[in-house]
Amino acid sequence: MPFATAALDAIYGLSPEQVQDDATPILSRMHPGDAGYVSETIAASARNMSEWRAEFRVCHPQRGELWVEGHSMPQREQDGSILWLGFVRDVTERKRMEAALRDSERLYRAIGELIDYGVWVCAANGRNLYASDSFLRLVGLSQESCADFGWFSVLHPDDVAPTLAAWMECVRTGATWDIEYRVRGVDGQWHHVLARGVPVRNDKGEITYWAGINLDIGRLKQVEQSLRDSEADLRRAQTVAQTGSWRLDIRRNELHWSDENHRIFGVPKGVPLTYETFLSIIHPDDRAFVDASWRAAMRGEPYDIEHRLIVDGEIRWVRERVELEFDGAGALMAGFGSTQDITARKEAEAALLRLNDTLEEKVAERTFEAEARAQAVLESERFTRATIDALSSSLCVLDAQGCIVTVNRAWREFARSNGGEPATVGEGASYLAVCEAAARSGCGMGARVAEAIRSAIAGWREDFSMEYECNSPDQRRWFALSLTCFCGAGPLRMVVVHKDITERMLAAEEQAESAKRLKRLAAHLESVREEQNARIAREVHDELGGTLTMLKLGLATAVDDLAPAMPLHGRLEQLLGQVDAALKTVKRISAGLRPAMLDALGLIATVKWYAADFSRMTGIGTEVLAPDTVRLSRLIETAVFRIIQEALTNVAKHARASRVAIVMGQHDGSLAVEVCDDGVGLADSDRNKNDSFGLIGMLERAQYLNGSLSIVGRPGEGTCLILRVPLDERLDDERSSDGDRADRG
Repeated sequence: MPFATAALDAIYGLSPEQVQDDATPILSRMHPGDAGYVSETIAASARNMSEWRAEFRVCHPQRGELWVEGHSMPQREQDGSILWLGFVRDVTERKRMEAALRDSERLYRAIGELIDYGVWVCAANGRNLYASDSFLRLVGLSQESCADFGWFSVLHPDDVAPTLAAWMECVRTGATWDIEYRVRGVDGQWHHVLARGVPVRNDKGEITYWAGINLDIGRLKQVEQSLRDSEADLRRAQTVAQTGSWRLDIRRNELHWSDENHRIFGVPKGVPLTYETFLSIIHPDDRAFVDASWRAAMRGEPYDIEHRLIVDGEIRWVRERVELEFDGAGALMAGFGSTQDITARKEAEAALLRLNDTLEEKVAERTFEAEARAQAVLESERFTRATIDALSSSLCVLDAQGCIVTVNRAWREFARSNGGEPATVGEGASYLAVCEAAARSGCGMGARVAEAIRSAIAGWREDFSMEYECNSPDQRRWFALSLTCFCGAGPLRMVVVHKDITERMLAAEEQAESAKRLKRLAAHLESVREEQNARIAREVHDELGGTLTMLKLGLATAVDDLAPAMPLHGRLEQLLGQVDAALKTVKRISAGLRPAMLDALGLIATVKWYAADFSRMTGIGTEVLAPDTVRLSRLIETAVFRIIQEALTNVAKHARASRVAIVMGQHDGSLAVEVCDDGVGLADSDRNKNDSFGLIGMLERAQYLNGSLSIVGRPGEGTCLILRVPLDERLDDERSSDGDRADRG
């Protein structure tokens, strides 16, 4: 090597004099894995007399393994030999930053996959280059079939033309892409998607790429439909829930808003903002409350409030939260907070804002020099930490050994409140070991989570979720646990999230208990009503019936004592007829309140008597097919008779039937009753009317007896009511006890 600079020592650990006559020592310092590659490229350059350029590793005796980039141009001398003129430079730092960038890209890709339907990247001309796996799985496309404009093949036919026109207009103007459309999923259903994207520009301001996200807004569309049908005061409900951020410099009284905050408050950008500007937009009735809450927050109290704004004469509701910033001396500097529209769409908009920031940072990283890339990686890590710390659910990330890589603020606070030590549940601890220890102590939840982690480590990257109860010393608590693996290449990472669902579970328990109490109360009231009916029936029958009977006997005696020709004889005959009619009325009223034979002769005899009376009164032929006797509790007899009575009443009122059949029998420890008619039939619309109290009453009676009641009917084919009640001897005592408890309550 005729000439080399002193910098050769920094790269190879050799002085120029050591290689002046023989360059072999340089080759000996090359990494064994790269020596063959370097030799091949040098040989190719010599054959073609073309520029030699290569990146390879060098084993420096003091500095260790280095990455080197070499450039040279071959030159043939007069004697036929080849002389290379060039340079080599140390690119180790650049290589390290490129590796860090690849790790960061994998992290962002994983974060993108956690968002419904993921992210996408398009070329400057609008042709698709990349779409997340979550979107491809949804629509059943591959990266190749989705490329260019292939993704338009899964759009709803009504959305293809307007979506294509809007997209090409954005490509032409460079405007932000923000649109909703429907895509056909592999399940055959149409899924609503919110697509948003931004142009990525180079240093010259030219668009090089488009980057954006797809968000699942299916549930938001359902909310929109529900809001359209709600009361007039909810007609302003919107589908877009957006969150803005703000920072108030307390010392300078300078307020800075994000673009979204400007939209929410209706203040154009560029208008100087102060705390007083903010107060002037608040509803006059809420202004004192907000001001007092903010001043309390500056004294250390929480700031999480809801209040109203007046924007262009319109009232908007927002929710605001804040965290305070302090200098090194502990003095209050500023407040950093968020303003959130209280709408169903807030989560989608918040995720979009965060992802937009992430995409902008990621694009910027690609345009920076090596030093700028390192700074971008650090900023990316800070942003990711802030994002997961902002989550309300407890979250940790596990590595391929089941050890905790990182946790968020909610995780640390939850562990601290439950007496957990950082060494056992913090970063660096083995979460898998904690779950296995819980499983050995008999905890089923710990065993299931440990098995899910081991399955993920073994390569089965399926999502896992479960709900479990975790009671603290002073309250009951429930959580929903989910375990999800990062997608794509790179080392295995698992995200474990514990979401507090205590409020939902307690509400469900309270609802179930309330339903039980209402059912017991209804049963008690029904029992009281039956007892009152029986008592009134006895009094009417015994007292009034006895009195009328004595009156009839007296009148009959008086008639017998009078000659038929006497005028009074005819008058007394009329009175006897009226007394007979009154006795029949007493009997009918008494039987209607509670048939005496139900207690005396039982259900079967009472049903046969009632069916005969029903046939006589309505002219509808009634047939009863039943055993001679059925042994039932008093409670079941009463409820079944009332259901049959209500069924026949409905036939008389609505069926326009000519015949009714009542079939009763015992099957498999249950009483089966069928009441079928040949009338006009029962339509579904009639069955689901809000004022169908007769049907509701029959269903409630059957359910209270732990039985079932179904009604089958078609227009023009008649209706059949089918009742099944378990013949449990303990039922009467249990229901009576429930009634007593309801009465005492």
